[in-house]
Amino acid sequence: MGLWLSQTGDAAEGGAAFVERGQAILSSGVLDCSAGPGVYLVDTEGAGATDDLTQVIGLTVGQEVVLKAYNAAREVIIKAGANMDIQFDFPLTTLKSSMKLQSKGVEMFEISRAAVR
Repeated sequence: MGLWLSQTGDAAEGGAAFVERGQAILSSGVLDCSAGPGVYLVDTEGAGATDDLTQVIGLTVGQEVVLKAYNAAREVIIKAGANMDIQFDFPLTTLKSSMKLQSKGVEMFEISRAAVR
């Protein structure tokens, strides 16, 4: 088995690189990731200054996504809650900030986060 380096810089033996999925706009706090695992550039609904991400849909158990900000002038806040098993709310405040999540069915589980300024 080979060693692959993903676009987020983490290595996984036998894994494949994360696919860049592009801009993904929130809809009532929900992010649709039905395009599959990969890197999603999350944007606020209606290009608002700030928006809360409360749920991720469209993934099967075990699939992973990396969420990054689409626009540094708009802040997406990933909210801890019933559908988001994360330590605490996490704002995507820069284009370098990111959070990696894994699907556990109806909820997402935090794998890692990076708050880069």
